[in-house]
Amino acid sequence: MHKFNDVWTSYNLFFSVPFVQNFLKKRYQKLNYSDAEQHSFKNSYPFIYYLEHSKNYYQVAAQSPVSVQPVLLFYGMSQLLKACLLTQNPVYPENTAVLAHGVSTRKRKKQSYDFLDDEVKIQKSGLFSQVGEELFHVKQLEGSKYTMNYLLSCVPELDTLFSNLGTRSFSHLTTIGSLPATSLSIPEQVTRCYHMNHERLYSFLKESVPAYHCLCQKIRYVFLTLQAVYIIVHLLCTISKITRCMHRWKKIAAYISLRCWHITYYFII
Repeated sequence: MHKFNDVWTSYNLFFSVPFVQNFLKKRYQKLNYSDAEQHSFKNSYPFIYYLEHSKNYYQVAAQSPVSVQPVLLFYGMSQLLKACLLTQNPVYPENTAVLAHGVSTRKRKKQSYDFLDDEVKIQKSGLFSQVGEELFHVKQLEGSKYTMNYLLSCVPELDTLFSNLGTRSFSHLTTIGSLPATSLSIPEQVTRCYHMNHERLYSFLKESVPAYHCLCQKIRYVFLTLQAVYIIVHLLCTISKITRCMHRWKKIAAYISLRCWHITYYFII
């Protein structure tokens, strides 16, 4: 696991107002926003505040008991995602509705409660939906439901852990290549999952990831992890208040949130 201070070193430049203002100006110009200079001037301080708040949350979490770490890590990660949104949308937040978390779970648990069978529902408005639309161009998430079993199995670093449990099949990952190879081999079942034939999938990958030989590891890491990390930590924050059997899952939440630092840095740069 990376040390907290070592991870934040990569963000040092983004705590400088002139650097951030110039950085945001170039981002907005690239996205063809009008008044890019005005927007960059207005958003430079909020951008830095998001990073500072996130850093404080993570640093406090590093010194806090395991029982409260999920809450601190969740809000630290949320601040990083808001900084990412500012690089894509100069008027974020447009209204108060987008400031909600955007995900929910059953408040009262069943008597035969099983954490891995717990379910999370995506709401119409909130940070989660905003991140999906602005950063990944994924829409129509409202009403989608995911179990913790599925979400945790999408985190690459946890694949071995779940595979070793032996009682159920958790893995949803498909091997498409390995380093240092520069080619990918995509199994037949992947085309079925995407509901595409071979030619359409090839065209889709070529358009979406033109430099796939350089970006395949980064793209796989970002999409698989961010799909799960936000919802996982949010649910852990909720259920850690009502059950005493969460010690190992809180440690997992801390690890997952720490990895989100690197995902966010990929988006910022």
